[in-house]
Amino acid sequence: MTGMEFKEKIAKIIDRLGDEESKRIFEARLLYSLTGNLDCFDSAVLGIQKISSEKPVAIFGCGQFGQFLVEYIQNAVCFIDNYANKANLVKNLPVLSLDEFIRRYDNVDVVIGSIDYYDDLKAQLNRFDIPVCDLPVCFQNLFKKMQDQIQYFDFPYLEHAEHEVFVDGGCLDGNTSLDFIQWSKSASANKNIGIILFEPNQYQVPVCETALRNTGVPFKIIQKALSDCVETLKFNSAESDPKTASISNDGDIVIETVRMDDVLKDERITFIKLDIEGAELRALRGMKKIISNQKPKLAISVYHKPEDIWEIPLMICEVNENYKFYLRHYSWNTAETVLYAI
Repeated sequence: MTGMEFKEKIAKIIDRLGDEESKRIFEARLLYSLTGNLDCFDSAVLGIQKISSEKPVAIFGCGQFGQFLVEYIQNAVCFIDNYANKANLVKNLPVLSLDEFIRRYDNVDVVIGSIDYYDDLKAQLNRFDIPVCDLPVCFQNLFKKMQDQIQYFDFPYLEHAEHEVFVDGGCLDGNTSLDFIQWSKSASANKNIGIILFEPNQYQVPVCETALRNTGVPFKIIQKALSDCVETLKFNSAESDPKTASISNDGDIVIETVRMDDVLKDERITFIKLDIEGAELRALRGMKKIISNQKPKLAISVYHKPEDIWEIPLMICEVNENYKFYLRHYSWNTAETVLYAI
């Protein structure tokens, strides 16, 4: 593909984006994919920038959120954590108990690096008369936004079908399907729903069954991976962190892949969600007939591979030209960008 051809394809995608937020996310994601430069992504998508402080800074909480914060705090000196014995260094910084921090440091600002346990950690600091430094407003706005969002189902342009059949591609623990049930209940006239789940990880299938068993909603779980062909592959089940499970030559289990067009050829599908660790494009190729003939709502992850941000919408355009595209972002890092096609 020549540079001019690439520009034309990008222009075609932008022309189909339905609002300004989608255009802003697309342009920032595209630039990040092509250059690896995070600054534009941070400012345009997350709305944040580096934090400067005259004093050294300690971050209370070294989980995901704390590790995210340290990338933006220019003079962080340590983490404080109630489970400090679990690690000596995180992000090249020492991890200290609160008692050890008090013994070692004086005249250090403390910010809280947790959303879920913010109040508990603040109470601990208050007991030792340690003030909490508020994060800049841009970070506070981001955190509030992350707490309020319901990925895949808070999108205002989604319309309920009379008979809604949801395909949960990469269902993991069933929580997305539970969110679908709640979203469906928000439409008082929509009581006729069903769920079809695809999950190749044999260890997660019973987790999903347990989650959905008592919902009163009919569902079936297909223990296969979605793709554009039928084949047998090795799969890393990642028992300790199943969110990271994916196809791998070093996988510990064997899975089978299927084409959705084959497996669901007699089903009427209204809504498809895909978050399958980089296999989204191949899965879409395996459901061309459904996309072409039925035009279901699509919610597709476009962050696993740099090229996903343009290859996935272009592929959907080729199959069905009647879609409008929207983009929304659901995390405080570069993960969880979702393309909606409706």
